[in-house]
Amino acid sequence: MKGLKISMIFVDHMITPEHCTLDNFCKAGEVLSKYKAETFGLDEKDWRLPRKLIAYSRKTTCNAKAGDQEVEFPQLLHSIKHCAQKEYRKPCA
Repeated sequence: MKGLKISMIFVDHMITPEHCTLDNFCKAGEVLSKYKAETFGLDEKDWRLPRKLIAYSRKTTCNAKAGDQEVEFPQLLHSIKHCAQKEYRKPCA
């Protein structure tokens, strides 16, 4: 999609840096899985994030209802990145 700005794509706001839970990782994966790679100018083989988020949180029951808020796509990615960094900083049990 030439000329399409990714920042103009709005998605459900399912995860925030204040609410980094496995359930929210799963919800974010479900939201992102609704979009095709071409929407973001990617090849299908490079669009792995939705599957990885769902796989990472597979031990939880994911109930991804439509959110009441929408954010620009880059903001959702930033929240996912922040939560992933926060999660990986935790010591192993």
